Amino acid sequence: MTLGEKDLYVRINYLILPLTILIIMFLSFLMRTMIMDDAYIALRYADNLLSGEGLVFNPGERIEGIVNTGWILFIIPFIHILGPVLAVKILGFILVFITLYLLYKISSVFEENQLDIIPILIILLSSTQLDYILFSFIGMETALMSSLLFIIVWMVLKNKSMIWIAIICSFLFLVHPEGILVYPLARFFLIFTGDAWKRMIKADFIYLILIFLYSFARFLYYGSFIPNTFYAKGSSFKTILTNLYQIGTEMSTAFPTLFSSIFVLIIMAFGIFSIFRIHKQTAAFMGAIVLAGYGFSVYAPTDWSGMARYFAPYIPLAILVMWRGISFLLISLEGKFSWIKKFQKVIIIGLFLAMIIPSFARIDYFLKPENIEQYPGFVLSSQSLLEPIDWIKENTSPDSIIACRRIGALAFYSKRYIFDHIFGLTDPTIARGDGSTIALIIDATIGEHWRRKSPDYYLEDRFRIELLLSLTGETESSFHIQGIEYSLIKSFVIGKHPDGSDIEWCLCKKIEDRSDL
Repeated sequence: MTLGEKDLYVRINYLILPLTILIIMFLSFLMRTMIMDDAYIALRYADNLLSGEGLVFNPGERIEGIVNTGWILFIIPFIHILGPVLAVKILGFILVFITLYLLYKISSVFEENQLDIIPILIILLSSTQLDYILFSFIGMETALMSSLLFIIVWMVLKNKSMIWIAIICSFLFLVHPEGILVYPLARFFLIFTGDAWKRMIKADFIYLILIFLYSFARFLYYGSFIPNTFYAKGSSFKTILTNLYQIGTEMSTAFPTLFSSIFVLIIMAFGIFSIFRIHKQTAAFMGAIVLAGYGFSVYAPTDWSGMARYFAPYIPLAILVMWRGISFLLISLEGKFSWIKKFQKVIIIGLFLAMIIPSFARIDYFLKPENIEQYPGFVLSSQSLLEPIDWIKENTSPDSIIACRRIGALAFYSKRYIFDHIFGLTDPTIARGDGSTIALIIDATIGEHWRRKSPDYYLEDRFRIELLLSLTGETESSFHIQGIEYSLIKSFVIGKHPDGSDIEWCLCKKIEDRSDL
């Protein structure tokens, strides 16, 4: 590379680095009031832990309705200082910057003396990936998971202690369940790197001991080695086959469009191969991380958000691997096709623009107020849920039991006992059954469980109330669920249908004494 070209890249760095920072700050500002309803589930667990009730959702019930215990433990000290909502906002912001900084540093090592412009382009591209940025800024563990993955890769690249790497890898298991795959997969890939894997025996032992201790502690506390969430949101062989089939099609929501392509997978394979030629251990861990991300996203059922939520933590590293593959192919083909070298910069900029323009368009579309008002936007934001929840808190008894499928914000702010009657995230009976509005009427096991809980209130979307009424043949003022009479007492507008009509949240009260009606 000539001195003039290096000068140009330095100038580009001075332009794009501040631009990346401004984009992150701007998106953080736009999402400042957004906290995903699922994020409030973790905050409810944290709140109960801090108040002495234990790491539980409903006080007195040790049920693991979460898979991100590591995130909860990580944020607890900051909640003491900043409060829960501000803590997850600030931590998400900081962790995104840590991820992008390490992304730039690691990419710079691989592109040194080759295509120096790529590292700066990929941090800008990563900062515009809606799935990654959104879930990082609305209270989920995405940014923590992503930053830990990059810390691991950076430590491996710098030949740091494998024992510490094994310790961090074990913590991934607490942050997100598929994190348990990273170290064993990397360990397997290291078999092909000569004798490097033989120096990891002590690290292997520590990793296994920590995973055992985490699992044993989970069993002692919750009575199960497996979180209840795995039953509530279980997968199936059909789901896995469907997700595999949809890779490479526009039907898949398990992956961002950028990574839902067989062609991109091939390019990423070249990327891992090129890294293997530079640093074998780093390639082993990066390959393991990407494979774990793809594997879990293929395994998991389609997320209700309609976004690549499970793949989100892996997006920045996947971008690095993809662009490393592009760089490797461009350099490899220069000898055979002279025009590639001549138009190298044009090709790189063209590919970059082809990736980033749709990313900006997607962000712009999603963050439009009218789109946030529609499902799933208003649940990802939770803002429209807060006023109804405040009313419920002011107008119901503190010892009330509320049956509802949107349990996060409702439980966190109302402090009521919440019965998840649809998904069963915090209820093993529902999680192992067929949780649905129809099941409330026809499923004997769920019916018996409903009668045992005897919810004081039933909070649901109007269309589900209407479905229930169509099954029972009753009216809003008096209808029965498993022999218990309810009446609709209040409705709240929480969103909009695509046609502009209102989405209503309906609160129904159990009728025990009809004399006051």
